[in-house]
Amino acid sequence: MFKWLLLTVLLASPIAYACDHSLPTCAVESYVQAHIEKDVEAVYELTAASEKGDFEEFAVWYHETHVTNQEFQSYWEETTSVNSEILQQSDNFARVLVNTQYPDWSDLAFERAMEGHGLDTNSDWEQLVAELRQKDVTLIEKSTEFYLVPGDGGWKVLRPSLR
Repeated sequence: MFKWLLLTVLLASPIAYACDHSLPTCAVESYVQAHIEKDVEAVYELTAASEKGDFEEFAVWYHETHVTNQEFQSYWEETTSVNSEILQQSDNFARVLVNTQYPDWSDLAFERAMEGHGLDTNSDWEQLVAELRQKDVTLIEKSTEFYLVPGDGGWKVLRPSLR
């Protein structure tokens, strides 16, 4: 239990981004963790130059498409885990398999919607999270292959792009 708690604290802190991005696994885990935490600056920094464009445009787009209610955001950060393994690496390209576990909140949200409770307000989201915390929620396991290229300061995520 202590190891899990320590890992959660480390992954949820800026220290997680301080790993050696000369390692593809570190770069991609930092990228995914930054996305989980909605840290747009870190996501932008860890995205390959050809995929990100101007920061201001990227930040506006990111906040419009990925930022959610703070209560749900905290729940998401607490209940999501990430690990990775290198599939292939050369000097100019790397393939990394990222395994993610996160709660399946869609069934409960659907049940609430059928009862007339949408997710339109912060209060709606807070009630959903309260119910999620009380129930034994199924975890979804997803594997995604990431493609990385070298860039300034280490490896950068080329695909999949968040855009």
